[in-house]
Amino acid sequence: MTRIQLLDGLRGFCILLVIAYHFGYNLVAREYIPREALYNPVLEVLQPFFAGVFIVLAGVSSRFSRSNLKRGLMLLGCALLVTAVSLTVLPDPALSLRAVLGHEVTGAEVGALVESGKITLHETIAEEAAKRGITGPDALGSLALSYYDVPYPLIGTPVLFGILHLLAACILLYALLEKLRITAPAVVLGAFFLLRLGVTEWPNLPSADYFPLVPWVFAFFFGVWLGGPIREGTFPQWFYEMKIPVFPAIGRRTLLIYLLHQPALYGILWVVEAVRG
Repeated sequence: MTRIQLLDGLRGFCILLVIAYHFGYNLVAREYIPREALYNPVLEVLQPFFAGVFIVLAGVSSRFSRSNLKRGLMLLGCALLVTAVSLTVLPDPALSLRAVLGHEVTGAEVGALVESGKITLHETIAEEAAKRGITGPDALGSLALSYYDVPYPLIGTPVLFGILHLLAACILLYALLEKLRITAPAVVLGAFFLLRLGVTEWPNLPSADYFPLVPWVFAFFFGVWLGGPIREGTFPQWFYEMKIPVFPAIGRRTLLIYLLHQPALYGILWVVEAVRG
């Protein structure tokens, strides 16, 4: 079956929303825009909704894949690459994980990162330090911790189980179930019992961009189920014949765009900040 432009277009639209959301996150982290621009009731609804649409589309695509095993392993490799890069660029990954797990982060630890150049204090903190005559890495580190509500925006957290990890796990699980001839409804039923047992975030990891297998596996296997009648051609004819400009071309390259968009966004901000001095 030829590619369905409507599905590719939806995927392209979703990845553009991801880029916009992450660009907003970068601007909030640098305090160029207020936190309320990103963290508000509207986006708190829209962000998981469109993430769910993207995950459902991944499930649908699994019904069209020649080899879900190869597809899942490729995604797993990309997910591990994202984890490796996030661990590399963080000032101190061990300290980041400690902060997320609820352990106290001291001013001395943050100060050591400031002194080594791994953390550059925001100009607001630098101005406050100058006004109060605060000097030395330990004192500056303590000031930085008092400035932020939590140390996560200061230190950052690695991506241990983001959306790529989720999709890789779901696709590999589906590849296994294909071999065992276990249907998608059976998996959804099993996930339902997990929810009844109170398992609502599994695996439970301290991770940025966190998409736990439960409950998001529901969305993926709903897509797997939905992909059956779509592949069999039972949807209305307009569903297969709709022509959409631009978005399908973007949707066919979502993985590459996802891997490159944050480095590109950070690069743009770095150039803008360098020009501004």
